[in-house]
Amino acid sequence: MKNILTIAMMCLFLQQVASARQNNVTQGEVISSLHDWGTYRVRFSTHVSTDFASLGTRGQDTSLTGNLLGTMRTECVGRSLTKQYMYACFLSIDQCRFPLPLSVQQSIQSLLGKGFYFSRTRQGLIDSVWLPGAITEAAEHVVIQLLEPFQWSLPASTRGEEPPVMTLSDGAVRAIFTKADTGACAKALQLDSLDWIPPVGQSGVLARRIEYQVGTRYCFDKEQVRSIEGQFIRKAKVNHKTITVLTNKYQYVLLTAGSDGHQSEARHISGYRRPLYYPGLLEQKLREQQLVRSQRMSVSGLLRLLKENELLQDVNRQDQLAEAVKICFIASKDSLTLFSAVFYAAPVNSITFKTLRTGIVTASTPYAQQVLRDFILLNRDSAEKLKKIIPSSGLVRNAQRMLQQQLETLAFDTANNESIVAASMLALGNIAGSIRTDDPKRSDSLTDYLGKVLRARGDDMLLLSVMGNCGTAVALPFILPLLTDADTTVRAYAYYALRFVQQPLVDATYAEALTAEQHPAILTNIFNALFLRTGNDILKGALLRLVEKANEPVRLEALQVLFEWSYREPALLTVFREVATSNSSEAVKKAARQFLARADE
Repeated sequence: MKNILTIAMMCLFLQQVASARQNNVTQGEVISSLHDWGTYRVRFSTHVSTDFASLGTRGQDTSLTGNLLGTMRTECVGRSLTKQYMYACFLSIDQCRFPLPLSVQQSIQSLLGKGFYFSRTRQGLIDSVWLPGAITEAAEHVVIQLLEPFQWSLPASTRGEEPPVMTLSDGAVRAIFTKADTGACAKALQLDSLDWIPPVGQSGVLARRIEYQVGTRYCFDKEQVRSIEGQFIRKAKVNHKTITVLTNKYQYVLLTAGSDGHQSEARHISGYRRPLYYPGLLEQKLREQQLVRSQRMSVSGLLRLLKENELLQDVNRQDQLAEAVKICFIASKDSLTLFSAVFYAAPVNSITFKTLRTGIVTASTPYAQQVLRDFILLNRDSAEKLKKIIPSSGLVRNAQRMLQQQLETLAFDTANNESIVAASMLALGNIAGSIRTDDPKRSDSLTDYLGKVLRARGDDMLLLSVMGNCGTAVALPFILPLLTDADTTVRAYAYYALRFVQQPLVDATYAEALTAEQHPAILTNIFNALFLRTGNDILKGALLRLVEKANEPVRLEALQVLFEWSYREPALLTVFREVATSNSSEAVKKAARQFLARADE
């Protein structure tokens, strides 16, 4: 049966930009404090269900349940001005049932018995967890899920105070705590709601978000947690469709507590350190799986299959072989030079060339980029071959300077074929856009140089195409003047070229144009650009006015943009309910109803 961690993590961490694993081992960190401790009776159950069919995929849906019952001891092993360091372990485990192989369940019990450390801020929020290095991913997942409710925060003291940001395993959330009836407790809190905070820069065709249903009560005796009881239900949604529901139910009841009244002996906190939200873990597991797969691959065997598929012309086999080539490059397999030799020699219209090109570009490793650069060097005098490799070279991730410089020699050499120059500049624009977050100085420098060269050439459409790919604020001086060009085609494309530039000025420009511009081509380019942006109040207001007062085709296009934004801002669906009943256009009302039907589960 599938590992419950893999299913939950794959769904909850969909489309994440992941970071490398942080092996922040705190070797030599010695802490000590007054020895406060407590033992809790713990009941924990988890249930995950999936519905991949709602996305039209062929993934097999799953429904799995696990349970844990035992006695857990917690100890405060250190304090600082801002944090409290805790150790937790299970003294006994009466039940540990998960739909996993026996060896994996035993690994969970072993970790719970050995224990783990975590640090909690003075506000009550967990910021770090320390785990032994050699543990299964299932055991790690269970510990993190157990710790999620073991954090809290005092309610806001003033009406305007922002709710605290708390971290869960699937990201940052704004948590609303309120004071509750104390009953037999000295103090009680209620966790009323959690509001997911999307990761910065989240974009793409599939818009992911998490919705929570919570109801958890916390009771305290002075500073000691007396009980925690409730549940976290989270729905992972993609484009309004729920693909995963993870339900965790908790009960922590204090059995005994005390303080030895003296300084505990100094401890070393060791292991690897991670936050509760750890997207890098998924990327690491994916890489580990790719390395395992690569060990079963033979470069010579794949070359033989490539030769066979040249005759078969099987598209599905072509995709599979391209993926295998990518994995070989990522794993730095021996004999990769065999791939490059075949790649250099293959006819550019052959299946073999196209398969290798896809695998090399998607791998984007330094050696893969070296292969692309060398292909350009070897074929510098062949326009036919360069046309087949230059656009793909602009699609690599984390472009190396060596590849950028090789493309620059093609783009800025006036003796080159005009089509090669244009293709090279477009590829460089893509590179500038792809590195604008990780290497902004390099991106800005490249954008500025491209802009100056293209402006001197006088080719406005190529200038806009390249600057649009760059997508940085440095592109604005080259794009904005063309918004008033006499040529409607140029003016329309200038609006589209602003699509990736995340500046308030751009939003204001779009909002003003939605009111002032009447030409269909210009409005269509603006709508196409807005599909790729995140809505704000100014833009939403401009679009809503169009939905109410513009001609019917424009109303429908504006409504389409608002629905696209609703994937990331579900509250916008309220607008569609109003439009579906009150808009003066029957066609617009019908479209609103159709959009609502698509969002309905």
